[in-house]
Amino acid sequence: MPARRTTVRDVVVIGGGLAGLTAARSLGSRDVLVLEADDRLGGRIRSDDRAPYWLNYGAHLFGGPASPVGSLIDSCGIETLPVEGSFTAMAFPRRLVTGGGPTTILRTAPLPLRARIAFVRSGLKILWHSREYQRFTTSLKNRPPSEVNRALHAFMDDRTFAELLGPLPRELDHIYRAIANRAQADPEELSAGAAMSALALVLTKDRALGRNVAGGSGRIIEALAGQLTCSVTTKAEVSSVAADHGGVTVAYVDGDGPQQVRAHHAIVTTPPHVTARLVQGLPKDTAGALRSIQFGPSIVMAMLTRERRPMPWDGLYSAVVPGKSFNMFFNQANVLRSRERSRRAGGSLMVYASGPLGRGLMDRSNADIRDLFLRDLYDIFPELIGLVEEVDLQCWEYATSYAHSGRAALQSALDRDLGRISLAGDYLGAWFADSAVLTGREAAAKVERQLAEHGSRSDRDRQRSTESWAGDP
Repeated sequence: MPARRTTVRDVVVIGGGLAGLTAARSLGSRDVLVLEADDRLGGRIRSDDRAPYWLNYGAHLFGGPASPVGSLIDSCGIETLPVEGSFTAMAFPRRLVTGGGPTTILRTAPLPLRARIAFVRSGLKILWHSREYQRFTTSLKNRPPSEVNRALHAFMDDRTFAELLGPLPRELDHIYRAIANRAQADPEELSAGAAMSALALVLTKDRALGRNVAGGSGRIIEALAGQLTCSVTTKAEVSSVAADHGGVTVAYVDGDGPQQVRAHHAIVTTPPHVTARLVQGLPKDTAGALRSIQFGPSIVMAMLTRERRPMPWDGLYSAVVPGKSFNMFFNQANVLRSRERSRRAGGSLMVYASGPLGRGLMDRSNADIRDLFLRDLYDIFPELIGLVEEVDLQCWEYATSYAHSGRAALQSALDRDLGRISLAGDYLGAWFADSAVLTGREAAAKVERQLAEHGSRSDRDRQRSTESWAGDP
C-alpha cells in the first residue's frame, strides 16, 4: 500500500447541521475540519429567498433572546420577526376556525354532538395536564441541561397520548391524529408528555417560540458558515469513526476518493441511527439507545402566491388540518402583515405531511404529491385557485425525533461519556433546535477542556503530522 501524508487536527466535526456548525463556531481558535455528506450545509434547515417573501422547507419557528437558539441568532446579527398571527386555527373544507382557542373550535367546528361532548372531556383533560407540564418546566429553571432533559422525557412517559385520550369518535380522532402527526407520530406512538409539550405552547398562549427569520431560516446557516474559520468539506460521506488511546481516525469519501483524517477529538452530529453505524466500539447500551430513537418523516411543500387582495389566511400563522393529505398549514407571510400599512401583493405558504401521514406518501412522485396537496389545499381555500405561482417540495425522511412511551429510559446511555468522541444533535434533548445548539456548545466545551488539559498537539503528534504513514495510526 502506498504511504500517505496526514495532518493531526484538533477536532473533526461530522455533520454540518445546526449542532455541527454551532460546535465548529464555538471551537473557533482550534484546528477543526467539518465533514458534511450533503452538497449543502444546514441539515433540516433550508429556505429560499423570494423577496419580499421567502420559502421555508424545514425549521421556521425559533425562541427569543433568552433561548439557546435565540441567543445564537442574535449573536449572528440576524433579523427576526415576532409571530403575531393565530397558532390555534383549524382548517376544514371551506371553513377556517380561528381565534379563541379550544372554545371557538368547540363552538364552530363542523362536529356532530357526540364528538363535541368527547371534545369537552378530552379537552379538559389536556388543559389540566398541559398546565401541569408548564408548572413542571418552570420548576426546572436553573437546572443543568442534562438534568432537565431527563426530567422532561420522564414527564408522563408511562403512557401514550392515545391512552391518555381514551376512545374517540372518528371525527375527533382525525383532529387529534393531525395534532399528534405534527409531532411526527400517531397518538398510539407519542408519549402523553410529549403531546403535552407540543400542546402547551398553544393552550397557554406562550409565545416563547414565536420568531420567524426575516428572509428565511437558511440565513442562520449562512451566517454561521460565514463566521467559521475552519475547513469545511461537503459531499464527504463518512464511513467510520474510531477512537484509540491516541486520538480518533475518521474515514470518509469525497470527490477525490477515499480519505482518512486523524484528530484528537471528534464531535458526531449525524442522526442517531447513522451515529450508531459510524462510531466504532460504542458501549452496547449507547448503541442500542441510538438505534431506539424514533424519527418521523416530513414532506414539505412551499408555495409562492400572487394574490392582490386580503385573504382568509392573512390573520393566522398556522392551522391544524384534519383528514387531508397534509396535517399542517402555515402562512409564512403572516409575520409581515401586521407591519404593512396596506397588504402587499403575493404571499408565501407552506403545508406538510408529517409522521405516519408523510411516511405513507414517501414512495409517490413529487408530481403526485404536489397535485394531491394542491387539491386538498384548494378544497380548504378555494380562493387560492389560480394564484399559486411557484411550488417546491422537500422530503425529509428523518425530520424530527419524537418521544415515545419509555423514551426516558434511554437518556442515561445517551449521556454517557465516550472519551474522545462527543455526540451532539437535537435528538439528545427535548427542545428541538434549542437542543441542537445546546448539545453543540456542550460538546465543544468538553473538547476545549480536554484540549486545554492535554494540549492540542503533543510532540509526537507534531512529528506524525509531517511523516508518511500507511494504514490505521
